[in-house]
Amino acid sequence: MIDTTVALIVVIACCVCVVYPHILYPLFLTVLRKLLPRPQSSPGSNVVNVDLCIAAHNEEALLPYVLASVDAAVPSGVQLRILLGSDGSTDSTVKIAREFPVRNCAIEVHDYSRRGKNAVINGLITQSTAEVVVFTDADCRLEPDALQYLLRHFSDNNIGAVLGCNDRRLVSSDDNAATSGEAIYRSLEDVVNEHESSLASCVASNGALYAVRRSALNLIPNDRAADDFCNVLSAISTRKRVVFERHARVAEHRPTEMSGEFRRTIRTVASGLSAVAAYKQLLGPHFGLTALFLWSHRILRWMSPVFLLIAAVIPWFVLHDVTLFVVLFYSQFLFYSLAFLGYALERYGSQLPVVSTIHFFVAMNIAMFMAWIRFLSKARADVWQPGESA
Repeated sequence: MIDTTVALIVVIACCVCVVYPHILYPLFLTVLRKLLPRPQSSPGSNVVNVDLCIAAHNEEALLPYVLASVDAAVPSGVQLRILLGSDGSTDSTVKIAREFPVRNCAIEVHDYSRRGKNAVINGLITQSTAEVVVFTDADCRLEPDALQYLLRHFSDNNIGAVLGCNDRRLVSSDDNAATSGEAIYRSLEDVVNEHESSLASCVASNGALYAVRRSALNLIPNDRAADDFCNVLSAISTRKRVVFERHARVAEHRPTEMSGEFRRTIRTVASGLSAVAAYKQLLGPHFGLTALFLWSHRILRWMSPVFLLIAAVIPWFVLHDVTLFVVLFYSQFLFYSLAFLGYALERYGSQLPVVSTIHFFVAMNIAMFMAWIRFLSKARADVWQPGESA
């Protein structure tokens, strides 16, 4: 048994830690944005040479669409080369890439043996010679002006990387908890990314579309880390800023269903933790606001299932205080019952807005807990199959 006051403080602290990354942190950034000046810029020249990297494994069905969208998005005055890395594809991926007709860019194909996405990305990075390297995936389609909006930021020498905007509204017509939950998550994430960008540096990642200054790009350190997040953290480690560009829109063509989002969250969080571990120096106070952003936007959010688990266990240590036990136990019982109701409704093709959001939140926290297990077990995360968003 533990003291009633201590138990109550622990539960409240856990609830605050869960709420903080999702609600309190965005509000804090809003206030901070009004108080602090914008970061200074260092004017430079416009980008002329660009390499665009795509790692693919058996993507013959989707590859023509991303190649066509890239070719149509090349800005005037930019020389762009597509570096296509095949990760041991056994279908027509390599043939399609080599024979694809392009008008505004060039395509260079590298046919690697099966080695994992990170090794393929590293191979493409070593082949890149342009001043800016853009990354996208085979299941993505760029909007015609996406690269123009993305590349314009590099005229500021202080910018090391730019993140595009993954707009699911361009492709998703599904009506389920995963779709609505991700829509809420994306909208909040975009607001946070914009606030962080205007204050110091965005600490998010978007593998669907992002660009990094070649001089700020390092090789991905291992096969467990998220390639996109590592490249963003690499830019930050060189004291360059990372900014979010809402108008550089890209559509990611993958089905949105709860089981898929569950697996993707496990993979994304586990590989994200590995990326942070590789760049753990960024968590220190000498990186200022960026370190605060990493702790608030990433680490505390990924620790949400730990806080929820502690809050769920505490009631069993205050059985001597019936009133407190009833309040703590049944409030959580109601919350998780609503999550289960959301699960049941989705199984029968129905949903209620608030219930579905709770279902999505709980499911993603279970996925994040499993991601911690994967991270601590050092399981490999970079070998993927078509349709997975790494």
